[in-house]
Amino acid sequence: MLIQIQTHGGHSIEYVDKYVYLGHVISSDLSDKGDIQRCRSNLVEQMNNVICFFGKLDVVTKMKLLISYCYSLYGL
Repeated sequence: MLIQIQTHGGHSIEYVDKYVYLGHVISSDLSDKGDIQRCRSNLVEQMNNVICFFGKLDVVTKMKLLISYCYSLYGL
């Protein structure tokens, strides 16, 4: 959502409520709720993929797949 447009040195600067930069959501109120929601949604999607494709495997193998596929140190 566009809030305001200003010009500086002949270039326009747009102020927005939120912006995605390098895969992370940056909001104008400095809240990280949008980024946390994105990470949670990605985790749920990855877990559903593992369960759907590998649902018939034994529990130990599924747990190893969930940990290796869904556990991300960088939130990607």
